[in-house]
Amino acid sequence: MAANLVAPFIVIFALKLGTNNVQTALLSSGPAIAGLLVLIPGARWVDRHRDRFKITAVLMASNRLFYLLMAAVPFLLPPLQASVFILLVTVMNAPGAVANAAWQSTMAQVIGPDRRADAFAARNKAMNLFGTATALAAGALLDFIPSPWGYQLMFAGAFFVALAEVRVFLQMRPDGDPTPAEEVPVLVAGAEQVVVQPPAETIPVLHRLRSKVEEIRSNKSFVRYTLASVVFYFGWQTPWTIFSLYQVKELGAGNFWISLLALLNTGGSLFGYGFWVKQIEKRGNLFVLWASAFPLVLVPFVYAFSHSLVVIAVMTVFIGVTLSGLTVALFNSLLEATPETNRTSYIAYYNTAVTVTSVIAPIWGVLVFQWWGFQAAFLICGAQRILGIGALVLLWKGSFGGSTRPRA
Repeated sequence: MAANLVAPFIVIFALKLGTNNVQTALLSSGPAIAGLLVLIPGARWVDRHRDRFKITAVLMASNRLFYLLMAAVPFLLPPLQASVFILLVTVMNAPGAVANAAWQSTMAQVIGPDRRADAFAARNKAMNLFGTATALAAGALLDFIPSPWGYQLMFAGAFFVALAEVRVFLQMRPDGDPTPAEEVPVLVAGAEQVVVQPPAETIPVLHRLRSKVEEIRSNKSFVRYTLASVVFYFGWQTPWTIFSLYQVKELGAGNFWISLLALLNTGGSLFGYGFWVKQIEKRGNLFVLWASAFPLVLVPFVYAFSHSLVVIAVMTVFIGVTLSGLTVALFNSLLEATPETNRTSYIAYYNTAVTVTSVIAPIWGVLVFQWWGFQAAFLICGAQRILGIGALVLLWKGSFGGSTRPRA
């Protein structure tokens, strides 16, 4: 609910503040840059903490505090508002990116592999239902409340809702306390001893880096999954900013239409979760990963030849069905590909690689649009998505261990 009081309206609010096309792209690339800088050191810092739930909650609260700062932007001098807003959206992802990696790791402790597909499908259903209902109500209100007061109300309200989010998160705990990453239990003469590794600071930096690279390379399933994801994400993310610009500038979508599109997306998702969970249980995560992503190839081509919000709305329903499978399969496949030891760090390595595409892809998309126009940009984005699906198909054919059978 907190996120959906903010995220759907960031681009529209930024355009009202006077951002140009490149600045609008920075609303996607800026947060990616912030995440890129902090993900790996932040995740290693989280891995060293005994109570990962508490440190994750602190990071979540730090990220959500920026909602309150965003609500204060209209009080600044007009020439500063757009730049400061972009800066806030960028910086807030520093704690947000680390919190996301830490959250994924803690959920792997709370929910076992045999229950993840069902659990996360149920979670995503509830999340989409309540989140989209919130966005729809917020969009309707924003079209009636004078700007910028409506946006300030929504952003400030999101902060207070997020306080409840953090409190609920702290009520979740795994069975037993995880062993700190620095301590490795071993049995000697029938008694358990704890061998404490030497402080990292005493090992030369280059040696540590070389050792870490070799460790990552030895996890071949993780490397293959990461490389395929990078190709896929680049094609997936490139048109995101162009979609928003096209909806607002060319098709005249307002706050209500943006929230309505989110509602239709969620409606499709609610129908799709049950189907995709059964497919995961029957065919495995990797099969569902590429099969659910395949319809995304069509989206840029529809945009290239569509000049109606109604057509976009109808397509959004079907895309929601496929995205429900994609979100569950992406998360489950990532947990399959990451080793249990130092899982938060490995998730950070993965997110860092994907984040590189998040920095480049939106800017590349806007540049293509400015050079050749919307239609050519959408056609190029469609071609990129075909390559991305190809990478996921190759990943599925190879399967982490060379088998295409489903994994628990």
